[in-house]
Amino acid sequence: MKQTGIIAFIVFTLLVGCASGGKGTTISGVVSLDEGITGAVVNIESRVNNNTEITIANFETFSNALSDFLVGELSANLISSGKFIVLERNSALDAVNAEHQFQMSGFVNDSSAVGIGHYLGAKVVITGNFSRFADFNQISLRAIDVRTSQLLALYIVRIQPDDTVLVSTGLLNSIAAPAITEKALIHLNQAKNILSSKTNTELGWILNKNKIFRELDRALSINSNLGEAYIIRGRLHWAISFESRNLNSKKAQKYADMAMSDLTAALDIQPDHFQSLQLRTYIYMQRGNYDQAIADLNVAYNFFTDNSSFFVLRGDTYCRKGNFDLAIEDYEAALRINPNSNSAIKGLETARKNR
Repeated sequence: MKQTGIIAFIVFTLLVGCASGGKGTTISGVVSLDEGITGAVVNIESRVNNNTEITIANFETFSNALSDFLVGELSANLISSGKFIVLERNSALDAVNAEHQFQMSGFVNDSSAVGIGHYLGAKVVITGNFSRFADFNQISLRAIDVRTSQLLALYIVRIQPDDTVLVSTGLLNSIAAPAITEKALIHLNQAKNILSSKTNTELGWILNKNKIFRELDRALSINSNLGEAYIIRGRLHWAISFESRNLNSKKAQKYADMAMSDLTAALDIQPDHFQSLQLRTYIYMQRGNYDQAIADLNVAYNFFTDNSSFFVLRGDTYCRKGNFDLAIEDYEAALRINPNSNSAIKGLETARKNR
């Protein structure tokens, strides 16, 4: 490996608007998606030896379709560079599910990413995050050395909100993105950085939870409309609830209730965030509130008509309720979109068997 350490590849400045104008801040340093992805590859090239086996473990966004698109863009550019051996990612996603690092919370941290890297035979593993705000989109990437678990690079770039490539895909929906101040973004990014760090193994993430909550609370005290902050806090509350379920039922219930409250706040702001919808539906299902879970999914139907994971989730909910005919319809819809969906195939077999 080349010299290690954390790099801030692009340094951002802000121009303060006139107080009398009421326009707030204008963010500078915003680039196109193509420029941002190119910068990411240059950043990785400067930190990783040539011919290194590399894989992308996870790219979290508000939708699976956008995540797949961004992974494809980054993978294509890494391959085009000719500097790396880019390994197939599909089985990496299976490894995430197998590890259950944070159970249904959806978090992939450095340690779980390293596990995926070992599983695939990669020497470097990349995780990513895409956040959408009113004035810009933010992409953050982490490159981790699989052998040492060391963070090689932290790359953050701001993408134009109306980027031609992103708009042309139709993946940026019509939901209004929240405005964010520079100060609130610092706290939000810090919370995400702590959550992703390699210290969050086993009990380590619980020991860091107060730091994460503090940063999220500070971000929300500045900008109360940050759906992403509620999403992260809700998922962390659920992770704590899940870990406590066999030790302290009252604590588990308390944190599950807090997770529901945060996820509800998040979905009120950002109703198209699939992972939050998925987790709230899962909590409803765990509590036996199948009608509420299905009502959630039916309201969200218009957001996910081309998303196979949505139909699998609703099919699973119908199965839990015993509505196997409706479950079969949803699993079949999922397979029309993604014929290779293992979850849909297994769900369909179960539903047909029990009908």
